[in-house]
Amino acid sequence: MLTHTWVVTIASDSGAVREALERGFHRRLADIPAHLLSSLWPEQAEQLGARAAVAAVAPRMWANAAGDRLATADLVQALGVSRQALAKRVANGTLLGLPGRGTTLYPTWQFEVTADSVRVRRPVAEAFAAWVEEAGALEPYAVIAWAQTRQPELDDLTPLQYLDKAVADDDSVTISARVTAARLAQ
Repeated sequence: MLTHTWVVTIASDSGAVREALERGFHRRLADIPAHLLSSLWPEQAEQLGARAAVAAVAPRMWANAAGDRLATADLVQALGVSRQALAKRVANGTLLGLPGRGTTLYPTWQFEVTADSVRVRRPVAEAFAAWVEEAGALEPYAVIAWAQTRQPELDDLTPLQYLDKAVADDDSVTISARVTAARLAQ
């Protein structure tokens, strides 16, 4: 039976969060020597400020895109394998793992869960194999972006949407992975 610990996120008031981000940014900005700031053009400074804003929330954006995830300890228990076996599968590109704080996080959409087993879904395993064949490796954030992006090979659905409705012998997700990985490998 698959059991895992859920990370609870407490919703905050977005206005209060925005104010806290701005306070932190201004506090650090005040510590930067004036001669460093004066070496930038205003347009450069604006671009850097925009990048800093996105960087501040990027981990939350990726977590949302990845969806539900299992930590290493939970997946070790569910699969009955060692941490080293999971790490080897991630390194070989047969399992998608994302770096987390002190653990690796595994998106749950890649698994088929039954009453007595947990395994990588066949269409996902085939898509990962195609990805590795085309790109040489399974780059986690590229795969997450692909899985959440509408694909023409999948009737303009995302791979995750298509997996939810796919027929057992349909290889469209594999074709989509191959096309995307080949394009990224160029």
